[in-house]
Parts: sequence; structure tokens; C-alpha cells
Amino acid sequence: MHIEEVASVVSESPVGRPKSARLDAAIIDAALAEVAEHGYEGLSIERVARRAGTAKTSIYRRWKDKPALVAAVARSLVPSEDERSEAAATDHGSLREDLLSQLRLSTALFTPDRVRLAIGGLGRLGAEPELHRIVTDEVLESTTRDFARVLQRGRDRGEVTAEVDAERIERLCRGWFLERILLSQNMADPRENEAFVDEVLLPLLVR
Repeated sequence: MHIEEVASVVSESPVGRPKSARLDAAIIDAALAEVAEHGYEGLSIERVARRAGTAKTSIYRRWKDKPALVAAVARSLVPSEDERSEAAATDHGSLREDLLSQLRLSTALFTPDRVRLAIGGLGRLGAEPELHRIVTDEVLESTTRDFARVLQRGRDRGEVTAEVDAERIERLCRGWFLERILLSQNMADPRENEAFVDEVLLPLLVR
């Protein structure tokens, strides 16, 4: 997702003067850099404003507080619904390739800065309702739907022979991703995706 597209999604309803998409993008980038450098607790709205070359009032006009700003940053790092749906709808000819496509879409997100944001934000999910809503409603539920489409296509081909629930498979993938983020912080090696599909997912789905 391009940051210019993100800006129109993450901004609150316009009030007062029209907002600048370019400034929205600069603030999001500055906030991401702040979280990557200082963590959620250390994020300073004043430093974000300085990095973005704007005033604190410009930030608060868009996002009412720090949790709302970090929620906007988190939302900006997630593929759009259209991107996720397109990846899930594309038939790659086999269950294995469809699963790898889903994993590639996810692993492409995890640059070093995004990993730091994930680490800094995970511990705040229970305390910040907006962050929790974004992760559960906008990311996890949509990802489960994507896996459901992939599994159904596999059933239609006769490849998926086990009785499995898409949510359980997605949760298994989620736990694997979290382990890679939190412990190894190595998201770039495509061989990890292939091994996970071949050694874990396919044996569960085809038996």
C-alpha cells in the first residue's frame, strides 16, 4: 500500500482547514521512525512534529492522542483489503502455491522498522482499544477470510482432504509469524515459508 493511499484512510473526518495528504504521510513516517527508535512508551508527539516539519497542533487536528496516531501507523503497514482479497482470489494452480502466496504477502510487510513497531505495540493491545480493534477486526479477521478462500479452493481441487477450520490454520500461521518477529526477527528468507508450508501446513491439510 502506498503511503499516499494510507493517508486518506487513516485521517479522521475533516475539520477546519483541508488536510494535506503529503503532511499526513510525513507525520505517519515520522511516527513510525519514532516508534522504531524509542518504542511506544517513548514516542513523543513533539519529536514526531519536529521530524515531520510541522506543529503539534497539526498532529492533534488529525489524531486526538498518541494511541490514535500509533493506530494510524499500524493501519498504514497492513495491506489494503483489496490487496489481500486479490492475493487470496488469485489461483496459483495448487494449494502449495496459494499458501506460499499468502505467506509472501505477510512476510513482505516485516521490514526492520515494522518489526520494531510490532514489538513495541504488541504489549499495548490490551490497554489501547483502538490498537486492539485494528489488529483484531482489520487484520486478523480479514486474514482468516483469506485463508478460508484458499482452503476452499483447495477443497474444490480435491487437495484439502482433512477437516480443518480456516481460523485455526490462520492462528497457527500467526503464532509462527510472532515467533519469527519476536525471537528470530528474520522474515526475509523465503525458504522459511516453504519449509513451514511443506512440513507443517500441508501435512495438516492433506491426510
